[in-house]
Amino acid sequence: MTTIRERLAAIEADLDADNYRPGPWSRLIRNFGSLNDQDKLALSADITRISNKLHRRNGYPA
Repeated sequence: MTTIRERLAAIEADLDADNYRPGPWSRLIRNFGSLNDQDKLALSADITRISNKLHRRNGYPA
C-alpha cells in the first residue's frame, strides 16, 4: 500500500504543479481494485480528493 500512497502523492504533486499527463491515474486505479477492503477504505479519502482534482482540471464539477 505504501507504493500506492507514493504514487498518489506523485499524481497529486503533478496536478498541483499543472504537470499531470494522462496515464498514471488509470494505472493506479487498476491496482487499487486489487486491494483488500481495509486498504481501499484507508485510501478512499485520498482517492476522492485526487479524483476531484482531476475532474476540476477538465472543467467538471467535483
